[in-house]
Amino acid sequence: MHRRGFTITEALVAIVLTALVLSAAIPLISSTARKLYRARDHYAATMLALAHLERLRDVPYDQLPRVLTSEAHVRINDQGAPDQEGRFRRTTTALPDQPETGLTMVTVTVEIMDRKTGRFEGEQETMSYYLFTEYLKPLE
Repeated sequence: MHRRGFTITEALVAIVLTALVLSAAIPLISSTARKLYRARDHYAATMLALAHLERLRDVPYDQLPRVLTSEAHVRINDQGAPDQEGRFRRTTTALPDQPETGLTMVTVTVEIMDRKTGRFEGEQETMSYYLFTEYLKPLE
């Protein structure tokens, strides 16, 4: 009588070959996932910087220095709210008369925390805009 199916040897060979293929694919999948997380973090940092710049545009020019004094290395979450456990760190600066007299350069830098080490190690996004300060200063 002729039996149909696989022998134990054939099944073991199939399992070993499948394991080899999967073990070769794991580093590729892991690397791709890291790159996707990194790209997502840079996108989020860019959007956080742009959103903060938009909020700063509504601040009257004479109040800008007061607002910016609290903006050095603020930890924020994915929505831009202050959060001690946030994965981003925002710094905002305003340089009057830069790059020339009559302009103020406002810069927002959002640093990205390294997912592996939990530290801020240089990955960041920076956005700037210029205010025409000649027109924004109060009349004397």
